[in-house]
Amino acid sequence: MPGTYAPRRRGRPPIPERRDQVVRAAARLFQRRGYPMVGMKDVAASLGITASALYRHCDSKNDLLHAAITSGLDVVEEALRKAGESLDDALRAAAGAAVAREDLWILVRRELRHLDPPLRKAIRQRLATILGTLQERLAHERPRLDPDAREFAARSALATLAVPSQFGYRFNPKVLETTMGDVAIDVANLDAGNDRPTPDVLPKKPFDGELSRREELLGLAARLFAEHGYQEVSLIDIGSAAGMAGPSLYHHFSSKIDVLVGVLRRAAEWIELDLHSALTTHDDPIRVLRQLVADHVDLALNHWDLFRVYQNESIQLPPDEHSWITGSHKAFMERWIQLTRTARPDYTETQARVRVFSALCIINDLAGSAHMRVHPAFRVRLEHTAFGCIGVTPTPHDQRSSGHSRSM
Repeated sequence: MPGTYAPRRRGRPPIPERRDQVVRAAARLFQRRGYPMVGMKDVAASLGITASALYRHCDSKNDLLHAAITSGLDVVEEALRKAGESLDDALRAAAGAAVAREDLWILVRRELRHLDPPLRKAIRQRLATILGTLQERLAHERPRLDPDAREFAARSALATLAVPSQFGYRFNPKVLETTMGDVAIDVANLDAGNDRPTPDVLPKKPFDGELSRREELLGLAARLFAEHGYQEVSLIDIGSAAGMAGPSLYHHFSSKIDVLVGVLRRAAEWIELDLHSALTTHDDPIRVLRQLVADHVDLALNHWDLFRVYQNESIQLPPDEHSWITGSHKAFMERWIQLTRTARPDYTETQARVRVFSALCIINDLAGSAHMRVHPAFRVRLEHTAFGCIGVTPTPHDQRSSGHSRSM
């Protein structure tokens, strides 16, 4: 009857609320397993519903990925709207949003490529607007910065917000938010470092195609995986790039996953050798850290295909290999953290960890920017900013904070 109130059945949330639960469940699965490895049945199972019930709230898996990213950006944009007028206010608000939606930034960096082109374009426009907001506040507070340096500083500060989503380490949320805000502010206030000398890095190449056919195939596979994603590349594609029939690859690899294992183990072993070299070359922890930053930037810039596969595709590995790769990466990061705490004994465990993670996020994010890489001072800026993020040298923020306790 008109006007009759029909109460909602107890225990079932309203449709918008249920839609949000579906999106958040999908976002968590995409973060942990990677978009290609998650099916609609997985999302439904995580919610305790059937796949058919799931389709009442979304049209497709791509729709879920789009909703996961856009809902996270909604949180960031709302936080920036409510923030005060200063750059510090904006960065602290963005840090709070990153903690609230810890899945967001890894989905943007690793999974955005899977969205349909029009949706991907719209997301990029929103990201550009967020970046523009930070650049406007930088222009107001640091008017002498040229536009290139301003964009670099804003992007570096924004990159630090990926810490909660990229590393999976469980922090106290409030402490993490405060520390991330401090780090982002410090990074935004670093000078560009255009003229600072950087440690020498010996020229290296990860794969030597002249050494063996297997080496050549690994190098070609790394390039194809980096350009198109592991799931989009077949053994036939790799063989075609090498000018050989697909079945011939089985003389060198038992399967496509075997190729990926070879590429990722090479990346992990390369990083382990860089760590060993830095530790045996330098006694001072600050010099060791500077060398590690230089070597990691070298890998990111000069061997982008290997670096990108290492960052994005290890999630595709079978459990035993994934465990080995992640264990190697964790040991590498823990050594950086140990060196940082030795160089800065005033840091807490969380402060050292967030700063190291943030430095790696800056390298991961900015090294992939094609238009920024062409700047002649880009490499020096990237090394200086990543090293300054760790905080083992005074920053402008240190100098203006005398007498006040900060997360340094």
